[in-house]
Amino acid sequence: MKFLKRFFISIIFLFFIYCGVWLFMAYKTNQHLEQLYTVDAQSMGIQFYGEQPKMSGFPLTPTIIYRDGFSYNNSDIKFDTLSLKGFPFPFLPLTLKMDGNIIVTNNTTKQTLNLDTLLLTVTILNSTPQESTQAEMAKWQKNVGEITVRDFLIQSGSVKIRGEGTVGLDRNLQPTALLPSEVTGHEEMISFLIKQKTIKPLVGAIALSALNGMTTIDETTGQKRVEFDVKIQNRQISLGPLNTLRLPEITWP
Repeated sequence: MKFLKRFFISIIFLFFIYCGVWLFMAYKTNQHLEQLYTVDAQSMGIQFYGEQPKMSGFPLTPTIIYRDGFSYNNSDIKFDTLSLKGFPFPFLPLTLKMDGNIIVTNNTTKQTLNLDTLLLTVTILNSTPQESTQAEMAKWQKNVGEITVRDFLIQSGSVKIRGEGTVGLDRNLQPTALLPSEVTGHEEMISFLIKQKTIKPLVGAIALSALNGMTTIDETTGQKRVEFDVKIQNRQISLGPLNTLRLPEITWP
């Protein structure tokens, strides 16, 4: 009986500790969100279209849900819903998912990319930046520099790009990514990029010829598939041999 009593007291004690940690984490996260929304965004040139989000989900997985989109440095990113789920602790997964009517537009080049789903699940093996300032981001880039991507998905209609790899920041504090991926629907992907004027028809024809030579058949589904790297380097998004959208430069406050 004494053992059971101690056991249940320990469970209750641990539960209260867990609740305290969860609520404190939510408090600090909401503080950072308010700082980003009301102060940092203005200095970084970000305009939010939706209302300021707050952490929810207590006592289960922490969740931040944001809607509508934002503009940054003459580029627009619009969507129905963006969610961030997970505990921001080392070795635990964090999942970023963007759903519904995703439209990425570079207003300078007039390039547009339309997607149905964008998903990124990462594992933080070391520390995360405490603030979104240039000094803090530079310190993180020097000491850590990248995080592990456990799952990566881009889907648009019948086109599906899925892989894993790493994302991070380069020495100029701009985003980088190396994501070896498996692709189904590569022919539809190239046709889509040409239709959206993201690439030129001649470039698309050359890329299609190269990718057709790399195509294999999935024995389970019978679908054609091809493997290539999804990269972000020098602010350029590349899908295998194709250079697609160019990202705006991030200016940290």
